[in-house]
Formats: sequence, C-alpha cells, structure tokens
Amino acid sequence: MGYCSGMAFRRVGRALGVVIGVGFMGVQAAAASGYIDVDWNKVKDDAIKPFDTVRHAIWKRDGNVGIAWETSNLTIIIVILKP
Repeated sequence: MGYCSGMAFRRVGRALGVVIGVGFMGVQAAAASGYIDVDWNKVKDDAIKPFDTVRHAIWKRDGNVGIAWETSNLTIIIVILKP
C-alpha cells in the first residue's frame, strides 16, 4: 500500500513539475516576445505574502524615520528622531 501511494505521488509530482515548468517557460517566452509585461516584483510579493508572518513598515515624516514590526501578538515600533 505504501509503495503504491509513493509511486502515485511521484508520478503526480513529476507531472505537476512539468506543467509548472512549461507554464513558466511560456510566460517567459511571451514576455520576451513583447506580448505581455510581467510585474515580477508583484508576483514575488504575492507569493511571499502567505508565508510572511512578520509584517514590517518603514516610514519617514518630518525628517524622522520610523520602523515597525508586527507579529500576531506583538508590535515593536522604533522611531529615530532627527537631531
């Protein structure tokens, strides 16, 4: 039973890898040909967002710089005042 399920997952994994690879190559070819314009920074941000458990922000107001990190139960804010 374990051997059969392992072989099934192996075949499905290979097929999924081929589909994702061919899809990526198609997008790259279309972008290189000028048919589409892919915003890879947005793709990267959208791909990382579900796994990013620490949200952070940096802002600048009146010469002061602030940094904030927020997790599910803790918020840390650091403000660097202009001398």
